[in-house]
Amino acid sequence: DALRASGEAESSLAAQLSEQNVILQGEAVRAKADIEWQEALAQQVLAAQQAQHASDLETALGEQTKQHAADREQAIAANTDQLKQQMQAEAQKYMTAVTEQARVAVVARDERNGSLS
Repeated sequence: DALRASGEAESSLAAQLSEQNVILQGEAVRAKADIEWQEALAQQVLAAQQAQHASDLETALGEQTKQHAADREQAIAANTDQLKQQMQAEAQKYMTAVTEQARVAVVARDERNGSLS
């Protein structure tokens, strides 16, 4: 039972790592989209500066970019914290299963050694 629990814990940990990898890949795609969005805004600002006051546009772009970046950082931080908690819980389950497996093995060994004497 302890061996099965250990295998299940390893499988669960592997699933969590796979899920984390998918989430991080999604974050990378979103980060790339954010960069493209910022580049597009920068191009719009450059075109608009020819017709309007540059300082007004730079202030607006700066505020939008700051807010967008702050929102993304908050979402990434929340996601990272959740993943850390999940990974810590899975690691604890795995360590508990391994400890139990070792305890069972020691008891079995002691029983065999006791029956041999």
